[in-house]
Amino acid sequence: MNNTFFIGADIGGSHISVSTIDGASMQIVGNTFRAKINTEIEAENFIEVLIDLIKQCSASMQEKKITAICLAFPGAFDYENGIGLYDGSNKKFEKLYGLNIRETLANELQTNIPIFFCNDALSFSLGEYQQLHDASINMMAITLGSGLGSSFINNYQLLSLIDSSIPNNGELYNWPYKEGVAEDYFSSKALLSQYCERSGVQVDGVKTIKEHADNQGQEAINLFAEFGTALGIFLLHWSNQCGIKAIVIGGSIVGAWDYFYPALKDVFEQAKNNCSIIPSNNPEQSSMIGSVVAYLHKA
Repeated sequence: MNNTFFIGADIGGSHISVSTIDGASMQIVGNTFRAKINTEIEAENFIEVLIDLIKQCSASMQEKKITAICLAFPGAFDYENGIGLYDGSNKKFEKLYGLNIRETLANELQTNIPIFFCNDALSFSLGEYQQLHDASINMMAITLGSGLGSSFINNYQLLSLIDSSIPNNGELYNWPYKEGVAEDYFSSKALLSQYCERSGVQVDGVKTIKEHADNQGQEAINLFAEFGTALGIFLLHWSNQCGIKAIVIGGSIVGAWDYFYPALKDVFEQAKNNCSIIPSNNPEQSSMIGSVVAYLHKA
């Protein structure tokens, strides 16, 4: 893979980030180009922002040849054909519904370079898996943010392809849980709602709840501890069922790691499960690198 370069992109609910990935080292080289967006963005504006970032990234490569453009998108998405399937059920990117993003990008960029799409949770997982340097273990990766992303990896492939006990290709956001689905309980929107119910205070993000915890706010401290316990029980089930030896956690909620991890760790210790549970140092970087890993392994 010497002298082979890729453009990797991470598309989230609040941002688009684009970087150059060196195919030999599987590391980001040069600058990362970012823009803020929101999930209600118009399709035309979304394409304009994405194209601008790709062009900026391409221009910074100083005529290095691009092998492929690899983009990590949240579901619901037709990854094979590059078409948005956002029907409003998860309140994300509804304006992109039915848009053939691959065709639009190819036309606007006037390129025949391969344009590859993969699930953002999968790309995050593969980027983290790349750093384990051990393709023999079963790893689970989850992202805790505006939603719940998840995937199970072994040897750079979806473990769900060979383990029928893993549902829905490893996507657990809609897995039945308590009175709803998992994402109703393991996401920033869940924490914000629960904090408001307990304290009577509306806040605009998990970061603010953490600040309340930093200031010895007992409601915030208790909420994170209970969140950690519940998350631990949820993850322990999948670790036991699927032989998971490493769990990587990313997403905005990881900013409150010190408040929820002790309770999560407690669940695993009491169950005598020695699965390694670690926070992601740079989820955005992992997702961009992982989009390229997915392309190379066609995960």
